[in-house]
Amino acid sequence: MDQPLKKILDEMAATLKEGSWIPAPEWARDMAVFIATPEGTIAAIDNEMHLGSASEMVASLLGSAGVPMREGDAVVSNDPYMGSPHVQDFFLLAPVYHKGKLCVYLGAKSHLRDIGGDVEGGFNSRAEEIWAEGVRITPVKICRQDRTDIGILNMILLNSRAPASVRKGLESLIEAVQSGRKEVLSCLQGAGAVEGLHRDVEKIIGDTEGRLRELVAGWPNGEYSGECAVDDDSVRLRGLKIELKLLIRDSQVEIDLSMNRPQVKAPFNSSRGNTLSFALLPFFPLLDGGQSVNGGIWRIVTVRTKKGTLVDPLLPAPTSLSPFHVGREISGAVRTAMEKFLLQEEKERLAKGVPSLINWHPKGQVSLV
Repeated sequence: MDQPLKKILDEMAATLKEGSWIPAPEWARDMAVFIATPEGTIAAIDNEMHLGSASEMVASLLGSAGVPMREGDAVVSNDPYMGSPHVQDFFLLAPVYHKGKLCVYLGAKSHLRDIGGDVEGGFNSRAEEIWAEGVRITPVKICRQDRTDIGILNMILLNSRAPASVRKGLESLIEAVQSGRKEVLSCLQGAGAVEGLHRDVEKIIGDTEGRLRELVAGWPNGEYSGECAVDDDSVRLRGLKIELKLLIRDSQVEIDLSMNRPQVKAPFNSSRGNTLSFALLPFFPLLDGGQSVNGGIWRIVTVRTKKGTLVDPLLPAPTSLSPFHVGREISGAVRTAMEKFLLQEEKERLAKGVPSLINWHPKGQVSLV
């Protein structure tokens, strides 16, 4: 990653971590900061495990369901049907302008302690609808012209059992993008600085695309099936499994999950954002270590889902436990399909471990993907 972009992310990440709620060390990975192009492509992210959900949320926030943003504005949302894995995860996105030109978008994501619902924390194993998990915040401006909208902030806090913790978490999201904006603007000195930044950003996106294209070019064209069943003794999880087809055609990969069962009245439905994140995880051990991962991946990989299913649910499907199940099984099914065609050296790299979003499990077990 280019040093200026790394410096921006490092500053944002330090600010976010300082104010975030981290109940245990394992949860330190359940946050991310990122930089996106004016078109919405993730150019850099400090935590690759959230690339899928961040990509989906940015697309939603900049799409027809989003809110127009001006300089000094910031939009927040925790809506699973727009990209968040579950209502506990809040995303904040803000534009950065320089001399009237849109340079980049800066974003941050963090897990907040409580946002209502039937049980504190939102992990409601008995939930049949999303309202039993917490309050869904569709895109709304939490900052206008660099000032926090107190009405919006209070509306969110009034729905939490832990308002002080949630306030601190929301403020850390805001402060993270503000610190990032200062770093961006400090890089934009001299004529043509914005254009130069855009060239640098496109280069690193292109580099990621190129590395993945080279990797996939060595894979044989074909259609490979993958399947992974939930291994859990819970009655509500019995019979749940993920099926997919992985298609390789001339250095392009399609992960087709459209055949999965309809959404369930249980908190294991995986939002499309969550599905994208877990579908990508097996790719990361196969890419060169230490290299940046970004939205260049989407120029090679397509993930196909069907609305109203277990992997792309619609309102009112609950999603709170999806990072545990069926998120793990999505990664497992992709991995199973990959093992049918990978070279031995690639299998060994894959066997070293697919990263996990978080390795804490509600039942007190270690969750290994």
